Amino acid sequence: MEIQTTWIIVNRLSSRAVQRYAKHVPVIATLIIPSSAGVSQTYPLRLEFFEGRPVLFSSHGHTINGSYFQLLRDRMDARIETDDVSVVAGILGLPANEPGLSATG
Repeated sequence: MEIQTTWIIVNRLSSRAVQRYAKHVPVIATLIIPSSAGVSQTYPLRLEFFEGRPVLFSSHGHTINGSYFQLLRDRMDARIETDDVSVVAGILGLPANEPGLSATG
């Protein structure tokens, strides 16, 4: 019981830290899906909170989570470019060195 309580407290604290961070430093990320014609489709991603947890939403209102991003990456060669790979990776629940996540250059 004590371990579970500790996890909940830590989880709440980390969620609050991300909320404070997001209010002061906007996360700018773009989902890029290349096409065979050479013209990529780009979708700005914004940070929002759903049920107290940080999530990425596309400009079309789709929630982008780690497994959905991996599916897009594997099937469509999608990638996400961002100013802060570690924050976006954390929101997606993926490691910062996940293929397809890269810093904007």
